[in-house]
Amino acid sequence: MLFGGDDALTYGVFGDFDKKIKAYLKAVKDLDDYLESEKKLPPELILEINRSKRDKYSNIVESYLLQKKLDSASFIIKKIKNLPLSKRDLDTYNIRENEIHLAILQGNLDDAIQKAKKDLKEFRNNKISVFYDSYYLAKAYNLKKNFKTSLYYCEQALLSKTISLGFINHELELYKLAMDNADKLGDDSSYIKYSKLYHKVNKNFDYNAKASFITKLYNQDQIKPLQYELNQRKNKNYYLLGIVLFLLLTGYLLWRLIKSKECKNKFLEITERFRQKENKDQYTETDSTDKEIVDQHLEIDSSVFANKENTNQNLEVDRVETDSISKESAITLAPEKEQEILKKLAKFENKEQFLSPNISLSVLAASLNVNSNYLSVTIKKHKKTNFNGYINQLRIDYIIQKMTQHPEYLTYKISYLAEECGFASHTTFTRIFIEKTGISPSKFISYLQSPPK
Repeated sequence: MLFGGDDALTYGVFGDFDKKIKAYLKAVKDLDDYLESEKKLPPELILEINRSKRDKYSNIVESYLLQKKLDSASFIIKKIKNLPLSKRDLDTYNIRENEIHLAILQGNLDDAIQKAKKDLKEFRNNKISVFYDSYYLAKAYNLKKNFKTSLYYCEQALLSKTISLGFINHELELYKLAMDNADKLGDDSSYIKYSKLYHKVNKNFDYNAKASFITKLYNQDQIKPLQYELNQRKNKNYYLLGIVLFLLLTGYLLWRLIKSKECKNKFLEITERFRQKENKDQYTETDSTDKEIVDQHLEIDSSVFANKENTNQNLEVDRVETDSISKESAITLAPEKEQEILKKLAKFENKEQFLSPNISLSVLAASLNVNSNYLSVTIKKHKKTNFNGYINQLRIDYIIQKMTQHPEYLTYKISYLAEECGFASHTTFTRIFIEKTGISPSKFISYLQSPPK
């Protein structure tokens, strides 16, 4: 009975707070029923029962706070205060931290800071109290826009970090908070430092592994509900529902495993392609005569890119003017003309002028001194895609090469990577990256940081 409802902690791992709350309320009711039915109980047992109710109520408050149900959390805190317990029994760190958390969510930041500092001073030798007090002080000062003080308490909390059994990984939250503070302060070195730590910890915090672990424990019958059973009957429907939920969970985990393998295979294919390209480039020599010919025709006028009146500065490649299909269908180029255009395109690629956000088919044709229809036909025939797809592929290949050869690129924001390779929109860059590689930029970066076996 004293440990009734503790099996509901597993619901918290999945974020199912309603089930967790329901289980603990049931456990509290069982204890109340027992106290009412047993009139002659020794004082020490009554004390233990009330302490157990206190702990169950604290877990309920924590769940309500994570759901942002502040009125319900306040109501349960009052129930805790009304328990027939001594001041010492009611002054536990989890009760104090719940009150501080509630004050922050209610917007009473000064009250939360005052309570947390008082708690930090009184219990400075308690590592758990120091961790949570510093954590909430960091959150409160961040909300007050005192980013310097918030960053200080982030660092203090990380020095005293402890294992948390709650739904939130507090270490990850602290790294995110520290990144935000550093960003607001313009402290680039601290931002990069905490960004690396965040990605490192996040990589190891495998939610699927945690779910599989808990499922395995249930299968091995290692976790058993400890509850007061009075005239309880087995319910076949619940048993069948449990089987269905388990099968759904298993199916979901298998699906995630398959998707993960697909992403890893695509990542390995991309890196292998770039490795082979690098090896090939080492042994490829360009004909000097051809170089001179191309150089004569391909000195791109920068004013064409910078001053073209009809070119929007934020133009994405996938919105560039479309080719005229009716005109191209009747065009047949001589092999010599195609080779001339291909050599000019090679020079264009080597100069990395595809990174200009203002590039378009007409602008490129003018800079190469070729007919735009001729250029479009040649790209479609030899590059196996249209102009948009050609430019997008060059840009994605460029940023992949940068990330694989320069580790500092792995710490940059996605928006910076998008701008670096010519995309004006973070959303467009992510969409094109997935389209060309099959995986997202963030997933690709995580694989580069920890290559899959």
